Amino acid sequence: MLSSVFIGLLLLAALYGLWQNSMRARELAINTAKETCLEQNLSLLDQTVALEKLRIKRGRHGFYIQRIYAFEYNKDDNQRHRAFITIAKNQVQDCQISPFPSPSLNTPRAPSQAANDQRKIVEIKDFKKGSKEKKPRG
Repeated sequence: MLSSVFIGLLLLAALYGLWQNSMRARELAINTAKETCLEQNLSLLDQTVALEKLRIKRGRHGFYIQRIYAFEYNKDDNQRHRAFITIAKNQVQDCQISPFPSPSLNTPRAPSQAANDQRKIVEIKDFKKGSKEKKPRG
């Protein structure tokens, strides 16, 4: 009975240590995101980071936890862009942010672009009729 209480306490202590380590890593990621945005003249959106991936890695000196955090930023446009921070062993390993973000594929086009677009919307039934007429039968 004493051993089960002891094992329970050890398990709680391990969970508490993991939680503390996660909070330290998250704070480090938030500070890194803020500093990076400040250095690159970007706006950190939502003022926070989100845990994207959690991995257990093996290194020279044993196992460690690698966390990848994502954050969103914008430059001069009103679009959200994503960046990533990799943290392992309570140190920033990598910060991936593009200096000139590319526009999103889902970005709505400006009215001038839509007016200049020469593509034509065709109903499916008309498309099928047109394709039958054009194909020569052999």
